[in-house]
Amino acid sequence: MKKKAFTLIELIIVITIMGIMLVIGVVNLRSSQTIANDKEREADVSNFAIALEDYYKFGNGTVASSYDYPATVQLTNGTSVTAATITSLLPDLDQNNLLAPGVTNIANTLTLAINNTATTAGVLPQPTIDQYVYQPLDSSGALCTISATTCTKFYIYYKKESDNSINQISSRNK
Repeated sequence: MKKKAFTLIELIIVITIMGIMLVIGVVNLRSSQTIANDKEREADVSNFAIALEDYYKFGNGTVASSYDYPATVQLTNGTSVTAATITSLLPDLDQNNLLAPGVTNIANTLTLAINNTATTAGVLPQPTIDQYVYQPLDSSGALCTISATTCTKFYIYYKKESDNSINQISSRNK
């Protein structure tokens, strides 16, 4: 009686097909993760912008609105952005909305602009996929760095992972 079994060629073909399917699955998974991370970034900066608009209209719950946006110094403890300063300034903002995908510390995600060039190519520092850049400006277009300045508009910049493009969200009040 003859035993039936797979030949070596048949096994190689099956293993090759399974390898190809595995590679396709991994590529699709990575693409899906990239798209999901970009959607999370968009949602994060949109929620941050909404909290800034609420601050503009209503203040922060203890201080009434003076119809301006926070200056860069108001978001820091003197040296860097902290969760405590954000919470006191924007109490309705969920802290997770300031954490880029995979980042666990707000100081590593929210970065403050150091210039007043309000373009995606000109803002400094340039955002990375792990950072959002906040740029408050006064009515003349100067960067608002001190709380005595009336910040009449803002821009938030973020970088998409899928195409490395830098995107900008602007304030409603200009």
